Amino acid sequence: MNPAEQKPTCAVCNTIRYFLMAATPILILVYLKPELDLPEIPLQVVVGNAIWVLLILMIGWKYYFEIWKPKQKRRKKKEAQNAELPLDH
Repeated sequence: MNPAEQKPTCAVCNTIRYFLMAATPILILVYLKPELDLPEIPLQVVVGNAIWVLLILMIGWKYYFEIWKPKQKRRKKKEAQNAELPLDH
């Protein structure tokens, strides 16, 4: 079958493909049972640190889109208006 004659894949087929691409390496690792010496990290510390990092990122994200970006937009609009007006000196 020519690539030009191929029909587009459906969303379900794409989901199944992505699942298989993610599941196959995991299943291989489970089957082989590799002996990995992972460091002992308390789960509470990992979750707590992740919450703090995500909180800081969320505050930065909100600041950028609700304060910084509109301020820059207003500044550019004001500069464009000032450039259009003739200076009376």
